[in-house]
Amino acid sequence: MTVAFRSKPVTVEDPAYRGLAIGTYAPAVTPAPAFAQTDLKIPYVTELLSKAILPDDDAQFAGVFDGKSSSPYVQSLVESSDFVLALGVWLTDINDLGWPIDLDKTAFASWNTLKYGTSFIAQVSLADRVDGLIDKRVTCKDRILPANTVQQAPVMNPADELTYQVFYDFIQSQVDEDTIVGADASLNYFGSMLLKVGARRGFIVQSSYSAIGYIGPAATGLSLAKQDGQRLMVLSGDGGFRMTVQCLSTQTRFNLNPIIFVTDNGVYGVEQWLAVAPVFHGSKPFYNSCILHRWNYSKLAEVFGCKDGRCTPMANWWQL
Repeated sequence: MTVAFRSKPVTVEDPAYRGLAIGTYAPAVTPAPAFAQTDLKIPYVTELLSKAILPDDDAQFAGVFDGKSSSPYVQSLVESSDFVLALGVWLTDINDLGWPIDLDKTAFASWNTLKYGTSFIAQVSLADRVDGLIDKRVTCKDRILPANTVQQAPVMNPADELTYQVFYDFIQSQVDEDTIVGADASLNYFGSMLLKVGARRGFIVQSSYSAIGYIGPAATGLSLAKQDGQRLMVLSGDGGFRMTVQCLSTQTRFNLNPIIFVTDNGVYGVEQWLAVAPVFHGSKPFYNSCILHRWNYSKLAEVFGCKDGRCTPMANWWQL
């Protein structure tokens, strides 16, 4: 184990429109890419909870929609679409992050109900709705999605500052079709959502309730459930990790091998960000309740009998 610390409302009768499908949870999003790609040929995005239900390199997958934390392209895609079909979408604080939903062009579909504008239709199954869209043979305007590119590991310099961007640029270069990525309820939510994950069901978060400290012990179950040849990397903040740090004992006892990255910045970063974000860029202090007592994380390896990695020179930190 390594612990390294346009638009008007339209209906399906319109002959051509810019459509977009959004899905949230697995049962509801499963049919979306199938008809979006092969029948309607429209792009789709997921919310954080359903990222990587299908591989992120799917031809029509445009990215993760998480309000203002989405990539500029995804924000533009949602904003410019004439019609948005939201399959099982949960409008929680984490899943929309202040994005003003345009209710006049968004249809919310769940298992047996459909809401569109002021209309509410009950007892219509999701499967029937998908079949109805296919039968209508709706033609959508072509969109050109950004090409998928293979990202190389960044060139590091000892003088470089280790920022979230530098860290996630490196992580992206290590993620392939055999990598499972997990993220805790922390600022890592917003870095990990932009990662391209090649493995189907290869991204794990707990964004429905955003339980802080979830991903460390979840790595135990993920390690037991993953296929041979798959690698597990999980990303945690220090505040969440220390709440469930005893997971290292179980993982060591059963010779599991998750790679756990802990962002040791000494604060409950996401709590401060949600409360008053500008302090990250100014001189005002963090809330005292968000400041953590510092730990020496490398010493945890001695306590639990596992392996840790720690380095000071910036140029070789990724060799962990």
